[in-house]
Amino acid sequence: MSKGNIFTIMAMFVAGMIFSPLAASSYPDDDYLDLQKAIIDIDKNIIKDIVFKTRGDIPQDGSDKNFGYGVVTLVNNSSLNVIATTSHPKLGIVDSILQKSPTDPVFHNHYVILGNNSICGANPAVQDLSFTSPGKVIIDGNKAILKNLPASAQGQFNSSVTITPGTNVLIVASFLLESHFNQQGQLQAVCVVDIKPVEPQDKRTIIIGQKDKDYYNEQPRNDDYYNEQPRNDDYNRDDGYNNENTYDSSYGYEENRYNSYHPY
Repeated sequence: MSKGNIFTIMAMFVAGMIFSPLAASSYPDDDYLDLQKAIIDIDKNIIKDIVFKTRGDIPQDGSDKNFGYGVVTLVNNSSLNVIATTSHPKLGIVDSILQKSPTDPVFHNHYVILGNNSICGANPAVQDLSFTSPGKVIIDGNKAILKNLPASAQGQFNSSVTITPGTNVLIVASFLLESHFNQQGQLQAVCVVDIKPVEPQDKRTIIIGQKDKDYYNEQPRNDDYYNEQPRNDDYNRDDGYNNENTYDSSYGYEENRYNSYHPY
């Protein structure tokens, strides 16, 4: 991606930050799109865990919009990548190993490369993304929790592309997705629209350096991000994240939810 294209997309993000209060007021019932905080845990130059905390409970039944939450990073001053979790039962595509059908509302993670597409106008377009769902995602009320994130994932449009988000975090945001097909039903573009960033100037975006840092005045975690006593901070985590089997049974996570349907 050229520097000019990066500046264009970044200008769009900045505009989103400036006008995000107005945009939020346009969707009074979509409080789950109003990100209150993002906790990003960086360990050995890899973003390992992310918690997105929203103003309202996150819908999981597929009755609402095609939406998601993402951490945008700049890689080598030449690529805008995203660590994202999405649910898009009305997008009409299968783009993840976890989806059983195009209407499956299951939340799934992607590593994404943003680019331009004339169909999307000034909005960024998905240039490439992983078909695997890196790490795990748990939806708990008004929190989306991404954990055990790897350093990289392979692209699905170009399998020779390795998407490595790195740790140069630029923006955290919620967003909506729009798909565009031609008359033959072939996918032409997926556009990222209605981006609502968390304003970094109000300090709601928190980056926790190394895991052994005494950030919350607690005992060392022993490298287990969620297996700990409740913390006295405004994240208000409870004891419900201690059993890995609970994640899988409660949120339908299955390693082999592969569907042979692939629109690309």
